This record gives sequence, C-alpha cells and structure tokens, in this order.
Amino acid sequence: MSADSHHVLVVEDSPPCRRILEIEFARARYRVTSIEDAKQAIEALRQARFQAAVVDLVLPVGSGIDVIKIIRRVQPWIFAIAVTGVVSENVRLYALGEGFDRFVFKPYRARDVISMLPR
Repeated sequence: MSADSHHVLVVEDSPPCRRILEIEFARARYRVTSIEDAKQAIEALRQARFQAAVVDLVLPVGSGIDVIKIIRRVQPWIFAIAVTGVVSENVRLYALGEGFDRFVFKPYRARDVISMLPR
C-alpha cells in the first residue's frame, strides 16, 4: 500500500492516542480522518473512501465491532486493524472473527501499527 494517496480512518476515543496516530500517519504521508466514536465512523464511511482503518474496540458511542460490520458492508476492501486496552485472547479472536485483519493490544507504538498496513 503506497502511502501517498491512501486515506486512513482512525476511530479512537482517547485524544492522546488519536493525536499520536494522526501525527505518525501524516509523517508517513497518509491522509487521515480521525474521529472518536462509532456513529462518526459510520458517517465518515458514507462520505469518503478509505483504504485502511485503525479502530478502537471500546468507544463511548457504539463499538469497534459496530464499525467493522459497517466497513465490511460498505467498503470491504479496507484493511482494518483493531486496537484495545482489554488484554484478552478471547477478545482478540472475537475481533478477528468479526472481520478485522490485524489486532493490537494497547499500549502500542504508532509506527508498529503503520507497519502492519499492506505495502
């Protein structure tokens, strides 16, 4: 996945985590839309085309699982990475089973998340 023309959706309710992802994706020359809940994510998916998404599983409105279900219905090509602070193998397997391509436990390094995207 070439960074120059690719648009990434970041769905993260923690302002510091969201900001770090914004900075690192921009530094890697990705275009970023960054939002804080599932309702906003669903609206963004209706308005723009994305090639990748980084989605927190626990959100204040809706959940990351709600977001991946919409992603797979409206933009199934999106490479989706789930992130969460809930350290559980069951949660990881559930998220992957629902349609996420990769999974990362918090804390993580933003550069490591970016390196998961297909080249």
